[in-house]
Amino acid sequence: LPSENDITSDKEPAWATATLPMKPGASAGVFSIAQSKKNADRLIAVGGDYQKADVIEGNVALSDDRGKTWRLPTATPPSGFRSVVVTVPVNEGREYLIAAGPSGTDASSDGGETWKRVSKTGFHTLSVALPKPDPASPIPNFAIWAAGSEGRIARWKTPATEE
Repeated sequence: LPSENDITSDKEPAWATATLPMKPGASAGVFSIAQSKKNADRLIAVGGDYQKADVIEGNVALSDDRGKTWRLPTATPPSGFRSVVVTVPVNEGREYLIAAGPSGTDASSDGGETWKRVSKTGFHTLSVALPKPDPASPIPNFAIWAAGSEGRIARWKTPATEE
């Protein structure tokens, strides 16, 4: 069953309902939405069922028209329930999507069509810090912070942050 969710955009002054191909339920549905910084029409919704954290079915949906219509990705979904998704712009117009949940973290470099597990460590929320970019640096200048159960916090390491 698809889930109906209220959405809006900067062009619409009120909430509108959209149908997403994600199963709703008491412990299931959409838990986070991010907008692509590369393509403003692309929205990425993640979720699933937090009581079935390893189930991949229905845990991501994509929109190419700012949320009017939604579809499943064309390739591999994230590795389980995901409570948060963020976009991370990197050099040369590229961007990564990072999605996290209690069973791990996944990344996508193709707008959410294909996801790859990058960690089995669970987190519930992510935050991206984008300092002033350095055009002379070939290495992305950003920090991703994560927080999870049992007081766990972490910082995403890139070649620029590893010491």
